[in-house]
Formats: sequence, C-alpha cells, structure tokens
Amino acid sequence: FRPVPGPEADLSIEGQCMPDMSFTLRYQGNYDQISPYECQKIIQDASIGIFKLTSEGNISYANQALGMMLGFGSADDLMLALAERNSARKFRTAEWKEAWEILSSQGRLLDFEHTVQSRQGREVWLSTSAHAVEDEHGAVDHYLCFCVDITKRKHAQLELQESEERLQHVLDNLPGGVFTNDREGRILFVNTMACRNTGYSRDELLQLHVSDIDPQSLSRDD
Repeated sequence: FRPVPGPEADLSIEGQCMPDMSFTLRYQGNYDQISPYECQKIIQDASIGIFKLTSEGNISYANQALGMMLGFGSADDLMLALAERNSARKFRTAEWKEAWEILSSQGRLLDFEHTVQSRQGREVWLSTSAHAVEDEHGAVDHYLCFCVDITKRKHAQLELQESEERLQHVLDNLPGGVFTNDREGRILFVNTMACRNTGYSRDELLQLHVSDIDPQSLSRDD
C-alpha cells in the first residue's frame, strides 16, 4: 500500500488485495493499519455490488453483494454463470450497451440506471457508477464498478406514475376546467378542458403563473 493525497479524505490507498483485482480506496485513518486481507474483506463483504470490467467490457470479478442482488448464492456462482454464453447475454441488455459506450469513451460512469435479468428471470434495476483504472503507461487497464439495487425504488416510481396517469385520465374527462397551483401561484396541474378554455397547451400552462390567466387572483387572499 502507499498513501496518495486526495481531497475526498485524509488519504487514498492504492494496492492489490486479491488476484487480478486492483483497487483505489478512500480511507480515513492510518494507512499502515489496513492489511491486504482486510481490504479483501471490505470489498467482498461490502453492502453494495462491486465488480471489475476488463478493457473489453467483460466482468472479471464480482463481490458477494452483486451475486446476491442477481439471485445467486455466491459471487462464484455468478462468475460461473457469466462464463456461460447464454447466461452472459442476460446481463448485456441494450441499456448496459449504452452504459458501456459511455464508460469506454469517457472513462467514467455516474449513477447510470439500467436493468439486468436475475438468475430467476426477474428484472433487477441497478444504479451503476464506474471509472477507468490506468496502467503505468496511461492506458486503460480495467474499470472498477460500483452498483446498488434500486428495484424497489423504481417499482414505487412506476406505481406512482401509473396512479398519476389514472388520475389524469379521470380529470381529463370532466366537463369543467381543473387547475392546481402551489402557494406562490405556479400552476402545477391542468386538465384537458382547462387547456380548451384558455387556449393554451398543457405544456404552456405549466410554465405560467395563476395571475397570467387570472390577473384578479393577485388581489384575492385565496
């Protein structure tokens, strides 16, 4: 290990803690107190998914958390599945291809949301961040990636969106115009009849203030 000054912490720790797995950790404390074994445990037992991509985009290492996220009993089971061509295709979705294009061209990926298929065939949403790690000659040696399971959050967002769409459908079929606005008078919602009555499109109304369509609202307390 060797200390490297960095703005995000007291120091950074660079080194190698397992075969074919180099790393950079932000570590606050006495760097000579962390051993290779401890580093390996940190990565393997982390609550977030950590994996390594080769410069060609193939996963060469995955930790336990990633294996569990994708429905495998262990990281080793995940790596065995990835070695099989049919299983590997489950992870190479169109979204991940887009992520790889960004990562390989820019050297960095930040909170990219995408889906993969679990071992049981269910859709898993991940938010992945990654960065390139260069060799001593400045060429990309591999990419270090970190991901979290956001499936529950995405399902909640989709349910909320569906609920809002159902409400929009009901309100759009009312015979009168409906507006909602915040305390400052900014218009937040309109139905179809409100657009017809004012002559504005929905997008235009959502950019307006109540006073833009009802000047007298400025003199009212409600």
